[in-house]
Amino acid sequence: MMSVGNLPTIQALKDEPVSGTNEPTNDTIIVEGYHASNDGGGGIFNYDASSSAADDGGLVIQPTSGSGRWIRQWEGALNVRWFGAKGDGSMATEEIQSAIDSAQGFEVGDTSVPNVFFPSGRYGIDETITWKSAGLVGEQTKVGTQLIWAGSVVGTMLEKDALSVGSASNGILRDIALVNGANMPSTFIKFPGKLDAAMTMQRLRFEGCSGDCIVFEDGWFNFFMDHVRFEIIGGFCINAKVWFEVPPNKPRKEQNLSSFSIQDFTIDNRTPGVGPPIKAPGMFLFDNSAANASNAGVIRFADARLEVNEAWDGVTPGVVVLKSAASAPNKRWCAVEFENVAYQDVGNVMPNDVLLFHDATGDFAPAIVTLVNVRQEGLSSILGGNWQSWRFPLQGSYPLAYLSAQTGATEEFAPMTGLVVFNELDGGTKRAFLSRVLGDVNDRWHVRANGVMAWGDGTNSVDTNLYRDSPNVLATDDAFRVNASSRIHSGTGVPAGSLGTNGDFFLRTDGSPGSALWFKASGAWSSIA
Repeated sequence: MMSVGNLPTIQALKDEPVSGTNEPTNDTIIVEGYHASNDGGGGIFNYDASSSAADDGGLVIQPTSGSGRWIRQWEGALNVRWFGAKGDGSMATEEIQSAIDSAQGFEVGDTSVPNVFFPSGRYGIDETITWKSAGLVGEQTKVGTQLIWAGSVVGTMLEKDALSVGSASNGILRDIALVNGANMPSTFIKFPGKLDAAMTMQRLRFEGCSGDCIVFEDGWFNFFMDHVRFEIIGGFCINAKVWFEVPPNKPRKEQNLSSFSIQDFTIDNRTPGVGPPIKAPGMFLFDNSAANASNAGVIRFADARLEVNEAWDGVTPGVVVLKSAASAPNKRWCAVEFENVAYQDVGNVMPNDVLLFHDATGDFAPAIVTLVNVRQEGLSSILGGNWQSWRFPLQGSYPLAYLSAQTGATEEFAPMTGLVVFNELDGGTKRAFLSRVLGDVNDRWHVRANGVMAWGDGTNSVDTNLYRDSPNVLATDDAFRVNASSRIHSGTGVPAGSLGTNGDFFLRTDGSPGSALWFKASGAWSSIA
């Protein structure tokens, strides 16, 4: 017959006497708390005389003397307070790691790993926690769940273990604030390996790190984030390496970043209350610079407020920075989308900062760049960096769209110097803008970096131009038609009879008196001035 008893703490459960036949006085015990009654770490435990499972500090408790184990009765998520975490600001590194490790133990075949739950409270972390398969879920109450860094200035709070079974699958981080303590960590979350499916992060706050907040060191992932706030970030909020390492002579050609979406978020790079100012290099970095035939999918930013209170460090002058290699097969960006995004410089307007910066010497760029309802007060331009050749996103049937884009000055903020700025095109003949009709093999129209505009029929190279010849003089090397029946030609000497058609004019440029201007009628040229 089952007997039930009560004990105040887990330590009292450990010390519960076990008889010589390995049977305790009570085979079921209600424990009131982990360290003290009602601290959230208690539960119901059944005694299993035949068990020799390892004591994990939360689900399996080994008696101080005797054999057998006390097994917690539970369902749902694993509570970190079951493993001894107090939530009062004290260190909880070992207790949290024990909960994550215990959850990982349930990964067998297709069995789901339970989430790890953090009740409202403050949990100190002084060493890197290895995040495995389990989702990490907090509680959004008046106090909320806070993970507080108490380690060194070069530490990482969470590091995903890509080698664990099931960790390269759907991942969850939700309802948690990750903040600094006396020191700032260099990184809050690091993903050292590829993620096969999707990573979802919701209702989070990141506050106070000296380097990049979230780092993806290897690509091949899908990432979705919403309802997030970044504050006092010394590096990029997200630094993602899209490409991934492959064995020698075995290139892979998958689309490594299938999709990246962050929405309903705020970035405030304000200075901390103490210590030196935080000067970030930008806000988001996507690195596709390795020559291993990797691709990148859609990157989307929506419903965001971006506030800059400290000037950036000037290394990479872009809110979003794309990096590409000089050349590689199939290396390109599919799309970058901005929707309902407000950027705001607060007293730190910088001369060369842009919304989207392409950091590369090669010509691989996004096929589509779309802006919908974007405010960029204080930015020098929307695009910057190197956008070479016809791969610039204005080409083809996928144009750069400016819908309700605010570009004017306000009383508080300096105006933008231009919507699109090309300040690093190497050589005056590089094309900044161009257009083609579907099926064309050459440009119908383009503007070069040196200001020359040129036109063609889309089949052959451009054959007509317009440019600045000298101060206050606009010129063309070709004919200029005034209306449907008249054109103006220019050249030296007498115009050839085969030149032009009736109604055309010819301007002689070699300065012969009395024959500077000619008119063609009835198939012949006549001097009129």
